[in-house]
Amino acid sequence: MKQLIKISTVIFIAAGIILTSWLRSGEIKKADANYNPVIMRNFWPAPMPSYPTANEYPLSSRMKAGSSPMKMSWFRTTDEPLQITNFYSRYWKNLGHYVTEDVTPIGGKVSALDLKSNLLRQVVVSRKDGESTVFVSMIMGKLAKLSRVTQKSVSIPVYPGAEGLMSFDSKDAIGDSTVINYVDRGTMADNVAFYNQQMAQKGYTVSSTQKQFKHIPGKMKGNMKILIFQKDDEEITVTLSPVPSSSRIRVHVTRMIGKGQ
Repeated sequence: MKQLIKISTVIFIAAGIILTSWLRSGEIKKADANYNPVIMRNFWPAPMPSYPTANEYPLSSRMKAGSSPMKMSWFRTTDEPLQITNFYSRYWKNLGHYVTEDVTPIGGKVSALDLKSNLLRQVVVSRKDGESTVFVSMIMGKLAKLSRVTQKSVSIPVYPGAEGLMSFDSKDAIGDSTVINYVDRGTMADNVAFYNQQMAQKGYTVSSTQKQFKHIPGKMKGNMKILIFQKDDEEITVTLSPVPSSSRIRVHVTRMIGKGQ
């Protein structure tokens, strides 16, 4: 039972890495009409199913979740979220992986943990204007490695008593970034006050780009709070959301540095 709880916690928090990418998905350029499937050849280090008829693109191959290597790709399709996640879920269940699903008509995720190969595969889907944007990822490494915070991430404020702390680093076309994901037992108001105070003390100001997140569908946003701070060429986005059937708060902190490569 303890192992299942640990597995569920890792999957639950790791999904925040892809959620952060979805929040910034408007920055991903439109797919090239002259798509060449060779772009995905040998991209995945282990088997990953390709969604039928989709033009899949690598998002980044130089990512880390904790100390574990991570890869991510993306595609768009007119198919509904449940149709997309069912495709991956059936495939992974047939292989005997531990699969979790949380899907609605406006988006969701499906995750598969392969304990034999120490791989965590995830698919996150968001639905907007009749189109689904899909992020596919693979994290390679044991569960323990996912919770190791990197030295680069330490400078980002973390709410006291944080649980399940995970870090993620990436250098790609979207930007050089660091992400921290965790849950805590503070209230939403406590978390908002904590980050407003901490960021101000570190010389950050509230960013004018906060308005770019108004396009998030109300049903998807729910009670989510998004705080955006900036300083010089840095932008830090703090996403706070209540954990269902719990008094805890889920926290995703993203630091984007410069314009990337």
